[in-house]
Amino acid sequence: MPAREELSVRDSSGANLVEFALVFLLLLLLLAAIADLGRGFYTYIAVANSAREGVRYYSRLPCMAADASQRNALYTAVRDAVVNEAAASGINLSNGDALIELNPDPRSACPAKGSPVRVHVVYTFRSMIGFVPMLSGDRFSFGAIPLGHVATMVSFGNDTP
Repeated sequence: MPAREELSVRDSSGANLVEFALVFLLLLLLLAAIADLGRGFYTYIAVANSAREGVRYYSRLPCMAADASQRNALYTAVRDAVVNEAAASGINLSNGDALIELNPDPRSACPAKGSPVRVHVVYTFRSMIGFVPMLSGDRFSFGAIPLGHVATMVSFGNDTP
C-alpha cells in the first residue's frame, strides 16, 4: 500500500494541471482580445485616412455644374480615392460592409467656393472574437462593430469652361 505522502503529491499534480489549463485558456482569450483591439484601431485609422483622402480629392478636383457626366465622374473619382486608400491598408471598402457618403453630392450639385465638403466613411469591422457581445448603438452585436469617420475640408472652387 502506498504511503499517504505519495497520494497527496499525485492528487495535487492533477489539480495543478487543471488549474494551468483554465488559466491558459483565459490568457489565450485575453491575448486574442488584445490582438482584436489592435486590429480594430488599425482598421479605424485606415477608415479615417481613406475619408481624408476622399475629401482631399473632392475639395481640389473641379466640378462643372452644367456637365452631368463630369459630376458623375467626380463622384466616381472621389469614391475610388476612398476605396484605393483603404485598400492600401488591406481594408476592402468595395464590398457590402462599407458606406461612403459625399456631402454635397456632386451628382446633384457642385459645392460653392469656400463651402465645406464632407466625406463620411463607415465600415463594419468584423471581430475575431465574435462570440463576445459588444454594445453598438442601441443594441448588442456579436462581432460586428461600425467604425466611421467624417472628414471635412473647404472647397477650392469650380473650374469654369
